[in-house]
Amino acid sequence: MHRREFFRYFVMMNFPESIKRRFGRYFSGAALVCLSLSFVLWYITKLGYTYTADLSIPVEVDGARIKVTCLVEATGYRLFAHRYLIDNTVDVTLEEVHATPSLVTRGGYSIDPFTLQNIISLRNGDLKVISLEDVPDVVLNSEK
Repeated sequence: MHRREFFRYFVMMNFPESIKRRFGRYFSGAALVCLSLSFVLWYITKLGYTYTADLSIPVEVDGARIKVTCLVEATGYRLFAHRYLIDNTVDVTLEEVHATPSLVTRGGYSIDPFTLQNIISLRNGDLKVISLEDVPDVVLNSEK
């Protein structure tokens, strides 16, 4: 099949209609509705299980925003909600996270990962934070 014939066959034709004609004799509309409904119900039941996943949580330290990737454990409903529906931003101060001047970033502060993990766990009570990946240094826009 040449390029022009391919274009004419797939683009110029009504593509969904050609699929319906080709596979319509094998699947009825009711069968596809039942298959779709079973998939949705299966997905909903799987959300009730407990999963472990990486979740990116934004942390705002005195106005400076960083993203911290956490390994969390929660039910599928909670993971879905925190990933797509809930704003997870955690607001903290330098004093809360026991920040020290950074040796790597000029004008930046290093945050204690253990303290930050505890704060994220407290602010998001429905998530069990297992560990944090590397916490980036925080650079404040203005010194207080």
